[in-house]
Amino acid sequence: MTIHPEEQRLTALIYDARRRCRDLVEGKVEFEDVGEYDRLHAQMLQWERELAMLRFEQAAIPIDWPDSVKWSNASRVQGFFGGAELPVVFFYDCLLFSYKLAERRFEDQVVAVTIQGACAMKIGGPSDSVIEGHPLFGRGLEIYGAFKVENSTWKSEIDEMHMVDYYYDPKEIGRLNHFMWLFHKAQVEVLAMGYEIEVHDGTLETVVPKVLGG
Repeated sequence: MTIHPEEQRLTALIYDARRRCRDLVEGKVEFEDVGEYDRLHAQMLQWERELAMLRFEQAAIPIDWPDSVKWSNASRVQGFFGGAELPVVFFYDCLLFSYKLAERRFEDQVVAVTIQGACAMKIGGPSDSVIEGHPLFGRGLEIYGAFKVENSTWKSEIDEMHMVDYYYDPKEIGRLNHFMWLFHKAQVEVLAMGYEIEVHDGTLETVVPKVLGG
């Protein structure tokens, strides 16, 4: 089977970038400057996405996110009930999670993601410790962040299940998007038309009534 030249090029670039990143982390080579690893890792992720799309495979594409929320391993989802490290979900409509502001150590932010036209949702594991076992790892997925999944197999599975309905219109699933939010100990995935984001100062206890109109 003939391999596309662009596929060969991207495969080689990704291989070299992974090796360089590993050598930097293990101290086998010296950093050219402070930001070298971050730049190289970001470029590697972009090459992974391009290669996955070229192969018509699933690819994790970053989606827009408020600049005020710096997503890192300090971002931890805290549940409204019992302190469990899970997002709070209300009737498929809204995803809420708290975020400790780095600039203001003793204050929280709550990010409210309003899900528009949700069809299905997954919530729970895996955690960040097993990210390398995720099917989208190596296809542009980062350990934390917000993504849209192109060529989603989950979307295809939902479409296939609905095929048994005589009146089913494939355009219904075609209009949906596969979104993902990855946190410290949980991830949320939805099939939906879209989403809106609002950032509130405060804790989940104080912001939830305001978001829900209580």
